[in-house]
Amino acid sequence: MRTIPLPLRERLIVGAALLLGALGYLLLGTGPEAVGGRHTATVPWELPPATPLDMAPAKLVWAERAPWGSAASGVADAPVAPQSLPMGVLREFDGLKALFAFPGAEPVAVPLGGALLDGGKVTGISRAMITWIDGSGKARQHELFVDPLPAPAADSGN
Repeated sequence: MRTIPLPLRERLIVGAALLLGALGYLLLGTGPEAVGGRHTATVPWELPPATPLDMAPAKLVWAERAPWGSAASGVADAPVAPQSLPMGVLREFDGLKALFAFPGAEPVAVPLGGALLDGGKVTGISRAMITWIDGSGKARQHELFVDPLPAPAADSGN
């Protein structure tokens, strides 16, 4: 007795199942019913009249909390970003270098102990942290991938 090869047998089984399903749909299945026409309103629609809002309570909160840096009483000024911003650490054949950005200048790669364009000095470079003294003499540190802006160094008395 001759047998049908396995791949052909699988194809015949799948084809028979599809054919049986198509025949069952044609005999028993019905399509969706037609949707009736849309009834539109004959009265023209208009926006309701706007009522004026009482802004007095909001003005008090605005003056008290000072959102978005607006001038308000009792709110300290936002910290000023330093002139030298570290962008990253470069590993070169002679060691690690800190990459700094300065306003209006190209980024500069500075080695440990090197001078910055604003007169500061790089005091420490690791894979994830840069410490330096900026042009105004403040000790700063920047932990890469964590700090949005450099913070004053923890060990400085500033």
